[in-house]
Amino acid sequence: MKRHAGPVDAVAVTPDGRFVISAGRDGLVLRLDLRSGETAVLAEGPFHRLAVLPDGRIVAGRSQGGGAEVIDGPRLEGFNWGVCSVAASSKLIAVAGDSSML
Repeated sequence: MKRHAGPVDAVAVTPDGRFVISAGRDGLVLRLDLRSGETAVLAEGPFHRLAVLPDGRIVAGRSQGGGAEVIDGPRLEGFNWGVCSVAASSKLIAVAGDSSML
């Protein structure tokens, strides 16, 4: 089973309760299947904030270079600093350290 090589900065649970998503300082976003115990690497990069959309897609905020992205989806631009918070509902709101909001 794949594990983070250091501290974990963020965790989120999918709406169906089946998966736990984690972002670690090792640069990995991992998905743990609570039924099987298997772990998969979903993304690599300096992510440190997570949220799960109602449809199960994962949004990750970058700690360096700003921005956020939907894993396997679009990158959300317009931030000068790292994202300090990511929230998910039917609309995504991400707030950056420079007071930008998307």
